[in-house]
Amino acid sequence: MEWFSSTNTKLLDYFLDKAASSGKGTQNVLGFFAIGLLSSYPVVCFMNLRENQHILFWMGKLPVFLNLGVPVTLCSMLLIVPILTWTAFTKNCLKRTLLCWFLLNGTVLIGYGLYIVKSAFVVSNELVYTCGSGELTAKVQKEWERLNNFHKACKEHEQANDIFIQQCPGFEDMEQPPHDELVEYIMDMEMDYNCQGFCQFWKNPLFNVESYTGERCASRIGDQVLNVGFEVGLPLMSIGVLIILVGICLANYDHL
Repeated sequence: MEWFSSTNTKLLDYFLDKAASSGKGTQNVLGFFAIGLLSSYPVVCFMNLRENQHILFWMGKLPVFLNLGVPVTLCSMLLIVPILTWTAFTKNCLKRTLLCWFLLNGTVLIGYGLYIVKSAFVVSNELVYTCGSGELTAKVQKEWERLNNFHKACKEHEQANDIFIQQCPGFEDMEQPPHDELVEYIMDMEMDYNCQGFCQFWKNPLFNVESYTGERCASRIGDQVLNVGFEVGLPLMSIGVLIILVGICLANYDHL
């Protein structure tokens, strides 16, 4: 423990001396640069995912907006600076305060990341392994079956196996409220993932005749949801761990 404290103090002395010699303006620039650097990836994720209708449809808005928790948390951590400046803390009290503050904010980001990963696991598991057992997957499957039955009846009536469902007489009535949103989503799902059916394999496509044979949409979406969960959740947890480590280093700094 003494070795860690000694090494930690030497390293912090080096960096703090460099920062002090560079002037207050440069210190502020470096501080905001560090915040921007750590926030850049989560902000990019937010910008990309807020337009991904499939992630929003299955995971909701919260996991997407939690990406903004990084810049918000990092900026809010600066609030402790004037408090420490105006308050006469003892050395040990100052160390404990900094440690608790960094632990709190780091734990918050770790919690955000864990929530996103857990949500992705739950949604992906339902889509891939138990499709139709949950409320949302059952709702989409029921709507797909309604469209599929309509398409089958249309083929028999028109005596044409290659007719598109949009060409079927009465299709306009099939996409009227309250079915309009799900019909549009199923069409986008087939087009975006080149998949067929929803919960079942080896089903005929309704909208995209060039979709890959045998690939059901639920599995394709489930795989993407899980990947997004890891791509977003793990970096949030890593940043949270980094903040906690910085707090531990400050708490073990002898010259504070």
